Amino acid sequence: MEHYDGEFYTLRLFSPIEGEIYPLNSTEEGTHLTAYEMENYSSFIRDHMEDVGLLGKRNQKLMTYFNNEIRLHKPVSLSLDLEAYGGRLWSVLQADSQDKLTHEEVQSLAETWEMIAAGGFIREMQETRILVPDGELTVFLGNEGLDYFVCPEEVLKGTAHTLKPALDVAIYSEAYFLERSYQGAKLRLPAEPAFLKDAKMRAFIHENEPYQIELLGEWPSFLTSVLEKAKAVTLEEVNVLACLVAHMDSIQLETYEAAIQMRQEKNTDAPVGIKDLLNLCYNLKCFEFRPGIINDRMLGEFCLEEDRLDWIHIFEVDVRKLLDPQRVGMDQRKEEVGIFTSKGYVFENALSYQDIYDGIHLPDIDGVAGGIFSLRLVGSQYPEEQGTWLELPTTDLGFQWVLNRLNERTFDDCIIAESISTVQGLSVKQTDDIETLNELARRIQEFTDDRTLCKFEAALELEQCDSLEQALHIAENLDCYSYDPQMYSMAAYTRYLFRELEINIDDPAFATFDFQGYGERQLGLLESVQTAYGMITRNEDFLIQAQQNTEQGMKMQ
Repeated sequence: MEHYDGEFYTLRLFSPIEGEIYPLNSTEEGTHLTAYEMENYSSFIRDHMEDVGLLGKRNQKLMTYFNNEIRLHKPVSLSLDLEAYGGRLWSVLQADSQDKLTHEEVQSLAETWEMIAAGGFIREMQETRILVPDGELTVFLGNEGLDYFVCPEEVLKGTAHTLKPALDVAIYSEAYFLERSYQGAKLRLPAEPAFLKDAKMRAFIHENEPYQIELLGEWPSFLTSVLEKAKAVTLEEVNVLACLVAHMDSIQLETYEAAIQMRQEKNTDAPVGIKDLLNLCYNLKCFEFRPGIINDRMLGEFCLEEDRLDWIHIFEVDVRKLLDPQRVGMDQRKEEVGIFTSKGYVFENALSYQDIYDGIHLPDIDGVAGGIFSLRLVGSQYPEEQGTWLELPTTDLGFQWVLNRLNERTFDDCIIAESISTVQGLSVKQTDDIETLNELARRIQEFTDDRTLCKFEAALELEQCDSLEQALHIAENLDCYSYDPQMYSMAAYTRYLFRELEINIDDPAFATFDFQGYGERQLGLLESVQTAYGMITRNEDFLIQAQQNTEQGMKMQ
């Protein structure tokens, strides 16, 4: 729910502002104004809040209201702002922290702000009337009504999951790369971190083990050649790069290519690395690109025709016509320290270049959510609307945030319009019960390590799981399965068997041996299944559990 700008993680909590309007110098009762009507007075409210010192970054006055109510484990600075969105006026509580807040800390902050605002503890706003053209206005940052709520920006605006995967990669473990039956794993980027982890598990890449990345499909060719020469590139770095490149238009891509070439020519001794590639993406505004200008003569003609030379005005028009475009272009290129590419001319402008990526801490990418299951929910009466995303697992407050955003009382009045599951082989159905999904997500979140998650996904494949209830049952009974994460193929299983028997499979006699077919036949005898995550089979605990379920069913009858 937080955005990282390279220095701080930022959380923004929105809540609707309501009020009352009174006739000028009158003791009559005021007229209640909704957040929709309050939008008309936003400039007057902002001026008042600035005058009393409630607005602005790292607001110490605002912090005093929180200090007595909440204790966060991480240093947080708070600020307050106003924003008009969706026809309503909102207060925006912004929390900046150097470390990412936990889900519990976000909830605690939201609940505390709701208590402070709804309880009328902001003295600068309580019982204060603001002069407006049609009377005097009292502002309520919070209230006890059913329409009042506090929720994160992503929930209100439905901005989670704006990633549009477009660029393909394949990853390979260096430990297995030369094995004939090893295939690695493919993935489309940009993607959520859970999908990156899943791809590594499918490629049998263990923590801190080296691996190779291959760019597939629609990647710009100039990037492919540069990345092939780059060293120690991680999948997470390529994911950020994919996100930045996927959002570039044709001119930005050409500017990016030219900026990379400029960096290469400036420092020929050091190859362009992934840190350079990412920082150049973030600093495209520091480069000026002139498409189609590929030599000094064309640059000189452009400068003369477009009046881009400050000194040209000292000459009469007749004299200007005598200037040599070739020489003008050459002098301009030298002055700007520019270069020509096959597609145009590029030079650095006066804007400051900033290293957003330090080679250690990757910048966040927008549109990423962290749920095991992500559901885009809409009200059943308005299925055509955008709705909002619900990330599971969540708490009762997380449920309430989404219901408030949709203006619904229960999930019975909501529809799952779209879903994303980070668990391979387990898709969410439109009719699935949201609370059951939340329980399954909680179970998966409680898995002690990645191996347990791989075992669960392998068991789903073994059982050909097709229902939420069955998936929950498997998650609760993983002890009923025997799992070997090292067996990345049936051929690998065959080689393992032969080595255990001390048979030399490097002998020329095995040059045409069908390792894959032999492994399939042996696994069939064992009732084991080779999955994308390794080999798995039911064990004796499964038979005991099945017997207990049968006996329990007979007793119920």
